[in-house]
Amino acid sequence: MGGYQMNEGPITLVAATAIAPHLRVALDSSGQAAIAGASEVGIGTALTRAVNAGDTISVQLMNHGTHRMVASEAIAAINSTLYAAAGGKVSDTAGTVKIGVNKETATGDGSELEVIPIVQS
Repeated sequence: MGGYQMNEGPITLVAATAIAPHLRVALDSSGQAAIAGASEVGIGTALTRAVNAGDTISVQLMNHGTHRMVASEAIAAINSTLYAAAGGKVSDTAGTVKIGVNKETATGDGSELEVIPIVQS
């Protein structure tokens, strides 16, 4: 079975760049973790920090429970539909790619909040 291993929890990836915890991440063309942009859902959220490209990080996949994410703006209403924002963040007003709904509010850009992901096909 050629090295396949089913992952029930976080996965470990090599970072393509510096990545802060709780940012959304996607795979780049070489299979490394990169910060997800506003036009992509991404594969999950970073649980650990990559200070430099080449560092390894743990990533919680989108289909595993709630996630800590980083807001790009204040989000005052709980249960808002959140969308992908630039820099791996989420927003309740910007973007068209749905990410999930929030369980708590965010005070502004850079603040963290708990998100229930919407798994998309």
